[in-house]
Amino acid sequence: IGKDGKVRKKIEMLTGTSISVHKNEVALIGKVEEIHSARNAIESIIRGSPHSKIFLALEGKKSKDKFALRHKETF
Repeated sequence: IGKDGKVRKKIEMLTGTSISVHKNEVALIGKVEEIHSARNAIESIIRGSPHSKIFLALEGKKSKDKFALRHKETF
């Protein structure tokens, strides 16, 4: 996905998933919530959404998840 797989790698980094693309098939490996985020991102790319918009959404989700985890551990 993307030139030299750059978009695929960024989605993997932001979601914590592993993504494999073969011909017209995409396989995702990760936790359920991570797979859900990666799938939504890939489907958005297929529908033609700007990559920047997708990355901003994933970055926001990642920050929100880190915040929630940090505060969950303090209780």
